[in-house]
Order: sequence, then C-alpha cells, then structure tokens
Amino acid sequence: MEEQLYRQIGRRIRSAREQSGMSQDELARRMGYTSSATISHFETGLRKVSLADLHRLSEILGVPIEYLLSIEDTPTMQRFRLRAQEVRPSVREEVATFLAFAENHGRSFPRALAPLRNQRTGDAAKQVLQLAAVSGPPVSPSEVAKILGVPVFYWDFPNEVSGIVVLERDRTCIGVNQHHPNTRQRFTIAHELGHLVYDDKESMLVDFSDMEVTALFDETQRKLESNANQFAADLLMPYDWIRKDFKKPGNDATLLAQRYEVSEQALWFRLKNLKLVEP
Repeated sequence: MEEQLYRQIGRRIRSAREQSGMSQDELARRMGYTSSATISHFETGLRKVSLADLHRLSEILGVPIEYLLSIEDTPTMQRFRLRAQEVRPSVREEVATFLAFAENHGRSFPRALAPLRNQRTGDAAKQVLQLAAVSGPPVSPSEVAKILGVPVFYWDFPNEVSGIVVLERDRTCIGVNQHHPNTRQRFTIAHELGHLVYDDKESMLVDFSDMEVTALFDETQRKLESNANQFAADLLMPYDWIRKDFKKPGNDATLLAQRYEVSEQALWFRLKNLKLVEP
C-alpha cells in the first residue's frame, strides 16, 4: 500500500514537472540536490518523499500539496460541470487533480476572445486566425492557443476524456488527453477554444470521447457543443482554404486530410457541410 502511494506521488511530481516545462536537472537544482537521480527516484516511487520535500516541490511546481498527496482533497475549484451524469469515479478523480493543477497554472481570460461570442463561428475563427497570423494550412491549434494566452496541458486522462476547458475565477486553460492520436488532440484543442468563445465564462467543462454521451445533454448543452464543433472545423479547415484546395486537380480526401492534419472523417464531414460533395 505504501509502495503504491509513493508511485502515485511520483506520477504527480512527474506530471507537474513536465507540464511546467522543467527538466529533472532543473528541478533537482532548485531543490538543492547535486544530481537529478533523486528526482528520478521520486518520480518512479523508488525513494520516499519527505513532508519537507513535498512542501518544497509544491512551491516550485506551483501545485497544492494536496495534489501531490491525495485524490480526495484536490478539487479547489468547486464549480464544474461534467458532460455525463454517470461516469467512472476515476474520471472524476483525474478531473480533480487537473483542477488542482489548473488553479495554479491557468491564466486570465484572453481579452481578444470576448468580442467574438456573438459572431458566427466562421467569422470568429477567421478573426482568431488573423490574430494568430496564420495564413495557410495546417493550423496548429496549440500555437493559436499559445498566442492567445491560453495554456494547453497534455494530461494523463482516461481514454474516455478527450479534453477539458477551465474558465473559472479568472483562470483559463485547456487540458487534452495525451494518449489520443495527434489529429484527435488537434481537434480537441480547437473544440475547447470554441468553448472559450461561446460558453459562459464561469465553468469547467469535460468533453468525452464517446459521442453517445451527447444523448444526455440538454438543449443548451447541445447548442454549446455544436458551436464548439463548428468553430473547430472553421478553425482547422477554413471555408476559403478548403474550397480552393478541393478544386485543385489531383487533390483527394486523403491528400487534403494530410495537408490540413485532420482525420479523413473530419474532412469528409467538412466537405459535406460545405456542400462541396454529395451526402
């Protein structure tokens, strides 16, 4: 039991260190150690972490000590919405750990997004691309988020969670499942940016991979989800770009999906929605 606890603490230390962009060497230096081996042993659970070390790690990594120690006491942001009524307890636990991290690593809501809420998704996405100085595919939604001032964290979520967006107490950030394929991660980030544009500014939303979860949404949730999906498509595959590329001789769905770094399924949905192909 004790060994399992220290492995869990080690995973939390590693996750917080990586999300902070800090190497083991740098963390060791800031902790006052002469070698990174101590940090490596902490992270693998091979060495017990003293309470004094936990307090120091908490300060350096910018996470509550509860995040490193336990699951039950981590959620310091109390108001959040899960997109399904019945989800595994482990999902809620991992959401809680992400919230604890987000409270210290989120940033203020980007002012540039505030005026976009009442615009159509295509117009809003176009302005976001202009703000990010993106003029052609592929669009990097993580770079767009970075330019806007929205931190993106790749997190060890269970497979059923695709992403999380936090908009609470002036703390904004996006979490994306680090285990999902690249095309799925890109769409998730773009989707969460859509929530930042169109959702109310005091919530935390968890998006699930299983599309059947939408059956549990109320009308307002479905509308928000639809807007976020449409914004993601408009951001990653702008109408003017995709229409021009689709008409070029020799281009097919496979080539276009590779050029825009999206899944072929997402591309086909886009082409059908834009009436560039028959349903």
